Amino acid sequence: MLSARATGWDAGGKALLDFCLHFHRFAFKDGMSMDAEKLNLIDLSLLSSAAFSDDRKYRWALWRLWGGGSRLLNYLLLNPSTANESKSDPTVSRCITRANKLGYGGIIITNVYGLRSTNPHRMLEDPNPAGHWDNVYILAAAK
Repeated sequence: MLSARATGWDAGGKALLDFCLHFHRFAFKDGMSMDAEKLNLIDLSLLSSAAFSDDRKYRWALWRLWGGGSRLLNYLLLNPSTANESKSDPTVSRCITRANKLGYGGIIITNVYGLRSTNPHRMLEDPNPAGHWDNVYILAAAK
């Protein structure tokens, strides 16, 4: 377990990290994780796309490819904001810039919570901040 001192987070940041870890242990135990390989969730034939819930309340994955997409950098962030299939938000733009400078040909972004919000504190208020497919996409992106 990461400590607040090791990450430089304050007590609130540590509490949020502990909550994230607890929630995902519960979600996996509850059978929400499915076989990501069989589902073929992330279609890398699309240069710019994202996976959303039908109501677009949740975004489970977002990817951008350039330069042949030979090596991909996988980001696991807290929660998605406003970026969609074709429009990047400031966070996604920074991720693209960093990945490009490091020599990667694309990025895949998943999130601890799939709930789209510009305010991360909403994750604590929503009864289901991850959504039903969040863990599946995290596993798919990691493979």
